[in-house]
Amino acid sequence: MRTEDAHRELLAYELEGHAPTPPPPSSPSRPAPPQPRHHRSWIVAGAIVAAALLVAIGVAIGALARNRVVNDQRRRAVAAEKHVSSLQHDLAQKQSAIDEQQRQIARDREEEAGLRETIARQARAQQPPPSNASAVTTFGDGLYQVRVAIRPGQYQTDGSDSCYWAKLSTGDTNRVIDNHLGAGAQTVTIDSPYFESEGCGTWIKVG
Repeated sequence: MRTEDAHRELLAYELEGHAPTPPPPSSPSRPAPPQPRHHRSWIVAGAIVAAALLVAIGVAIGALARNRVVNDQRRRAVAAEKHVSSLQHDLAQKQSAIDEQQRQIARDREEEAGLRETIARQARAQQPPPSNASAVTTFGDGLYQVRVAIRPGQYQTDGSDSCYWAKLSTGDTNRVIDNHLGAGAQTVTIDSPYFESEGCGTWIKVG
């Protein structure tokens, strides 16, 4: 009886789970046990950090590239400004040279005109005075050049009811030096470049 009781107690003990667990049957491919959750969290965090680093590196590379382009454009702009400044300086120098040449041309022309006037005055001074050989001592009404058409001197005329005579500085009848309008005999000393007579009859040189 004790033997049976002991056998029952041993069986009951094994049934309660205290008996050694028999090894599981072998299989050709056994799946890997699932990883713990905290290991997967570290993997996700590492991926996020890596992605952030890649984004930061990309932003840094883009900024460097933009800075390089901006710096290159600035260098080109500075070089262009220097070139424009150099061209403006050259243009100003050329314009200054042109202005100086024009002033020199104007001075040369003035000097040439002065020389021509001097030569003309010298030529006039060397010319002999007009000869009275062809000039007459008796004349009637009209406009006459003295020492060419008539001789200078004192003249008389019997005149008329309306005798007008004028001494003129030029052949223009408006350039009057002296004139007179009257009736009867007239006496005048003709010593002007030109002389005009109208309605006075015949003038005769008396002196």
